[in-house]
Amino acid sequence: MTKTLRVSDPSELLSLIPYQLGFEPADSVVLVSLRGPRKRVGVVARVDVGDLSGPHKEQCAAELINHAIADDASALVVVGYSREENPLGDGPGSQFYWLYDAMGCLATMAAGRVPVVECWVVTNAQFGHFRVDGECVRDGEDIYSSGVAEVLHRIALNEPKAYADYLGVSLEEVHAAVEGILEKRAGAGHREDWPTIEVCQEHAHPIERLGQTAVAAHMVFEGCRTDRSRESLGKIAPAAQDSRAQVREAYEQSLVEQTTEKGFDWQDEALEIWLNAIHPVKPVPLSLSQAGMLTCALERIPLRDAVLISCTSLGAHGAREFLAQYVDANPEQRKVDSIARRAIGEITDPSIARRPDIEHTEAVRKVLSELVSLTPPERHTPARTLLALLAWWQGNLTLAQRHLEEAGLHPGTYGLADLIASAVDAGLAPGWCRQQNVA
Repeated sequence: MTKTLRVSDPSELLSLIPYQLGFEPADSVVLVSLRGPRKRVGVVARVDVGDLSGPHKEQCAAELINHAIADDASALVVVGYSREENPLGDGPGSQFYWLYDAMGCLATMAAGRVPVVECWVVTNAQFGHFRVDGECVRDGEDIYSSGVAEVLHRIALNEPKAYADYLGVSLEEVHAAVEGILEKRAGAGHREDWPTIEVCQEHAHPIERLGQTAVAAHMVFEGCRTDRSRESLGKIAPAAQDSRAQVREAYEQSLVEQTTEKGFDWQDEALEIWLNAIHPVKPVPLSLSQAGMLTCALERIPLRDAVLISCTSLGAHGAREFLAQYVDANPEQRKVDSIARRAIGEITDPSIARRPDIEHTEAVRKVLSELVSLTPPERHTPARTLLALLAWWQGNLTLAQRHLEEAGLHPGTYGLADLIASAVDAGLAPGWCRQQNVA
């Protein structure tokens, strides 16, 4: 079952962001790309506040804007997240100053390229627009006109230690940055007063409202969930020690069996175990011996490709046909490429792309996560890579990246992982997302 969400209200969009990221952002800036005249939600990208307030903030902002442009964004929304209970904090050291400057850096970098149509701030208690010296800041044109960047520069000039501590850099680096600031700002006027930065109460709403939107209700109904932080995103707890020991024994036995005359039959059996486990009507739970066998089978490219194919609309029939042709054909005569290309095309190619089926992909995710929980980290690579592909296909680039990080791979050692990593690094959305904009 799939459904296109219509996000027409700011609270709907803000409630969608944690589900798109997979976790509740904090002390962060989130950039949302909107595509086409219907303003469909595209890439949702998050960075730490410090990344947009430090010495390389212009480079970081440029990369985010470039990702949005590559996603065919026609407009942008910038959202700042702060955990401060007291938004005003203790004056210029308040995180609101850092957060506002970070958002302003993004808005400035987007100027003349993609309009920033909305700017929001979300705290533990409320969400709304910023208000600077009594003026409400609603969009990109407003956010940088107040000159808060000047305030941040003066923090570096007058409170270099606080600036260094916040960014996690040395005082020497701050002093070097200050010299650049002085040179750049020579002759320019400076504000002598600290502006007041707060949430505009005229447009503020209680944070509880984000849990009461149609988008939030839909996500809960579909079984979607969010983690409390990025650090917990993609974490899979290990199963009981005795269960893992039995799986390890079955894995080692499978290593022997796959090298005997039973090798091809063993591979077919492993595929059937997989297909039964993800059956849409009557899934068959994995036994521990089957989990060990399947873990071993996923380390072989033919079975791993067949599993990938089974996740697409080609389903069980396509997976069986692929494996049969792979086994029966000579290398020069194989006709398996067309099946594999079709499956990858459904994920990556806008001309034939399909949205992932929510119920089917959730079944796949559960089985792969179970294999990760039952095996040691050195056996996680195949399952984690497929989980990363699944997350990217669903449009969750952050979760895809976390699965790749947990896999612990070195570039160039695993082709599919390199492909996913390249897409994530480029901010490239899956085919069905880009297809919407073409349509």
